[in-house]
Amino acid sequence: MPPLFSVVIPTRGSEAKLAPLIAGLARQALPRERFEVIVVFDGAVPLPAVRSALETIGARILHLENRSGPPVARNRGAALASGEFIVSADDDIVPEPDWLSSAAERIAAEPDLDVIEGGTGKPGGRPV
Repeated sequence: MPPLFSVVIPTRGSEAKLAPLIAGLARQALPRERFEVIVVFDGAVPLPAVRSALETIGARILHLENRSGPPVARNRGAALASGEFIVSADDDIVPEPDWLSSAAERIAAEPDLDVIEGGTGKPGGRPV
């Protein structure tokens, strides 16, 4: 069975941004076989610690030789996706543990949805 979600993340490779994101993806309540992670390094090479952390969560890594910008990197990652739904995420987010499971519940309740937009919070949980 293909994964429900393909989480596609374009990045320039900042460890400071990626470390909290990777930790958040590792804590997802949705079973790991229900989502894949594709990280597209846009004109950057992943640092060894970042590569190791991504490999630990089973992420697929794509390297674009020349910087193309987030939209192009996102589309290149989406082209590799095998999930039923594409989850577009920036590299500076920190997903809550129920991030993907809440989306799955919403899709199950409203199967005709085309797009779901999640809430965004500032550090400390304050809404944007």
